[in-house]
Amino acid sequence: MDKQKQPDKTISDVTRMKPRLLVFDDSVSQLSAYCAKLSEKYAVEGVLVSSYQGNDDALKRGLATGDWSKASQYSIREPERFDAVKHVVTNQEELRALLQQRPPADYVLSDYQMREWYIDGADVMRIAHEELPNAPRAIHTGSHLAKNEKISELELDQKDKLDRMKLVNAMRRYDFKIFPKPDEEKDFNPAVIEAYFAAPHGPTPD
Repeated sequence: MDKQKQPDKTISDVTRMKPRLLVFDDSVSQLSAYCAKLSEKYAVEGVLVSSYQGNDDALKRGLATGDWSKASQYSIREPERFDAVKHVVTNQEELRALLQQRPPADYVLSDYQMREWYIDGADVMRIAHEELPNAPRAIHTGSHLAKNEKISELELDQKDKLDRMKLVNAMRRYDFKIFPKPDEEKDFNPAVIEAYFAAPHGPTPD
């Protein structure tokens, strides 16, 4: 019996040696795909940004307690995708409390344009900058907002230009890096983000 349990302990010990990474997203599907790819090098904890306001008590209880098997019945057909979700935050106060209550994360990665209007990637970066000032931080977002070009040279509509301006200003103020998301979740390659996290960090260049 003890011999059968030994491999689990070994895996657990190795997992504890990995640097911690908090990943924020409002999509369970994206969170699942990204956490799966990043888990090879990091002890990943997915944080679902959600403000579910429906009347179904089972889903709300699931989001509140982590009972993804019940919650997933009302949102997606594949309950296993909820395995990546370790925390749920529904507002900025809960986000701050999460970062305050947990041991300091080694790294923080967040989606930028989330459906929840009261919290986006810039908010995650700001609060992480305040609560975890030594943790390297990054945002992954649509390629049209992540291009390394002047805003005036980008072919964007007015809303996207304002979003890009807000993102760049936040990057300079809260010291994080911006990476483009792939068109398809399955095509996510974490190599450039891993290289950034592994490099020495100083002030973010303009």
